[in-house]
Amino acid sequence: MALGALLGLHTVIFAGFFAAWLGGNPLQITGPKASTTLVLASLVAALAANPHIPQAMAPRMAVLVGLVSLTVLIGGIFQVCLGALGCGNLSKYVPYPVVAGFSNGIAFIMVQHQLGPLLGIDGASGFIAVLQHLSSIEPLTIIVGGATLAAIFAAPRWIKGLPGSIAGLLVGTAFYYGLGAINGFSSLGPVIGKIGGEWPEPEAFVNLLRTWDIKQVKAFLPYLLVPGLVLGILGSLESLLTSVASDHLSGIHHRSNQELIGQGLGNIVSSAFGAIFAGGGLSWTLANFKAGGRTHLSGMMFSVIILLVILVLGSLVGRIPLAVIAGIIIAVAIGLVDKGTLNIIGKLAVQARQRRKIPFKQEKDILFDLLICATVAVITVIFNLIEAVGIGVVISSLMFIAKMGKSVIHRTYYGDQVHSKKRRPGAHTATLGQEGRRIVVFELHGPLFFGSAESLAKEVEKAWGTADYSILDLKRVNEIDSTGANVLLHLITSAHRRGKHLLVSYLQGHPALWKLVEIMDLHRVLQQGQFYPDTDAALEWAEEDLLAKSYAGEKPAEVPLDRMEITQGFTDRELEVLQGRLRVRGYRQGEVLIHEGDTNRDLFLLTKGTVTIKMRLPQENRFKRVFTFGPGVIVGEMALLDAKPRSADVWAEEDSEALILPYREFEALCRTEPAVALKLMFNVGKVLSSNIRRSSRELQALEES
Repeated sequence: MALGALLGLHTVIFAGFFAAWLGGNPLQITGPKASTTLVLASLVAALAANPHIPQAMAPRMAVLVGLVSLTVLIGGIFQVCLGALGCGNLSKYVPYPVVAGFSNGIAFIMVQHQLGPLLGIDGASGFIAVLQHLSSIEPLTIIVGGATLAAIFAAPRWIKGLPGSIAGLLVGTAFYYGLGAINGFSSLGPVIGKIGGEWPEPEAFVNLLRTWDIKQVKAFLPYLLVPGLVLGILGSLESLLTSVASDHLSGIHHRSNQELIGQGLGNIVSSAFGAIFAGGGLSWTLANFKAGGRTHLSGMMFSVIILLVILVLGSLVGRIPLAVIAGIIIAVAIGLVDKGTLNIIGKLAVQARQRRKIPFKQEKDILFDLLICATVAVITVIFNLIEAVGIGVVISSLMFIAKMGKSVIHRTYYGDQVHSKKRRPGAHTATLGQEGRRIVVFELHGPLFFGSAESLAKEVEKAWGTADYSILDLKRVNEIDSTGANVLLHLITSAHRRGKHLLVSYLQGHPALWKLVEIMDLHRVLQQGQFYPDTDAALEWAEEDLLAKSYAGEKPAEVPLDRMEITQGFTDRELEVLQGRLRVRGYRQGEVLIHEGDTNRDLFLLTKGTVTIKMRLPQENRFKRVFTFGPGVIVGEMALLDAKPRSADVWAEEDSEALILPYREFEALCRTEPAVALKLMFNVGKVLSSNIRRSSRELQALEES
């Protein structure tokens, strides 16, 4: 026990000093961690059972300490490599249930390993061993351990600034020696033992090579590699998670990659002294912050003070009772139990008692997370952390694949719910409302890869039972692999064979996606499909094709005044009055009807061609389409009503013709023919109301889909 305590202190001294000096978190305090120590304990147990390890005490200790130090060295080198390769942010990709399972399993192991010292049962480790030796329980030892635990949890409430572990150490030790003075020490259990005050020397590898030759050491390296990598991963995760927590407290942002390099170098240095693996400790780091530490010097001084304690007060440290140490470790284990897991279990229990029904998807996700957490915890307890880490990684990978394998379809909506930005006469809009479900839009999100592409193909082919036009919106697709590209190819050819239309938006405008298509030499075949810069353009094409088929090629190229929505309910005389106020003007393709900022209030009634409202984006030096208008639609009604400057440009997309009602003629109409002017304004209001209702329906459809 004395040697183990000494190695732990050496870890704090050397790993803590160099990690604080060279790391990326000025608040971090580094020392032994329960998770990594248990990994080393599993390794030591496996090595001790190996028949090639010497049986004599001196060479046996030299070999075991040397091999463990090599494992620590491997873990430290791995940490440095992770930091150098910029992997400092990878910890956020480890699923929370896996980490919680590790914590809960480790907490259980720590408790069961300390039950023997806490109950005064010599040599007992684990619940089964304790049950087999119940008659050996020492009540006075329980009092010492219980006093330690009580002080740890009670002291912070009563004495501000006093760490619970220090209070537990003082109270438990006082109870031990007080009871020993009264009843003797035979029933109180042993103490740590003598800890020498010698200066630590880097002899771990030297002693190993004195006992074994290089060939023997090389033969054991394969057995040390996996535990070393596990140490590096666990130590890195704990250190980075501690750094994130300290960032929230202090507002000081750590450098993840530099922190990994500092932690790795600290473990490399401490391995030469036979120290165990180290990582950042949250409780120590928070205590450092509360004590006023703000720079790397605080962590370095922490290690220096520990060294001075060993050199000067080593004999006092050796007198600490094992029952007190057991109480402190059990308190640490209780703190390791994942609070989020307990919180979820508590809420599920409360809701079960109150008979509240959780939505099925949420309930399924919660129970699945709890199952993963319990699985990892059980594996940690029954086997060891190495197996638990391996299975945890597998579970994480399966979770990732399962989630990524879910449908890539973010939402689906139809052409009767959402229309393109081309405004059409009322009859055409009504036709789209009736026939619009023949157009379906699949808005995709995430990677289109082997895990999700097949489900997309099934959904699209299923939609072809009622729809003739399918649009794949790839705006939020961040990656396409070879399977995804081939699925697109399959859908294009299948659509052509069935007489359907597959339209794809945002593919060619996305360099990263289109590059893979070109590399696979699929672009020539895929270009047989219909590709559009955005989904609005694809919707417009589908609507135009649908209207052309619905009107059997009879869609008029010109809409006369008497067939426009703006003149609904007009008598022949009223039409004559209005016609007399209008001016006919033609526009060539690309000509501007209205300039942004114009102050005129003229009303435009489009009879031929199409015009587009374009909003200027000065920062991007381009125009963005707002709406496109076909024949029979009015343009510029907002300025007529509110007398504000024009808010956008209006361009002719093709040779077009418009009837213009100048504002002065509108004023004259109001004076001379108020009934006609009133009917005209009433129809303008109906058009505006129709546009608002349409926008509301589209917004509702997009939100609900």
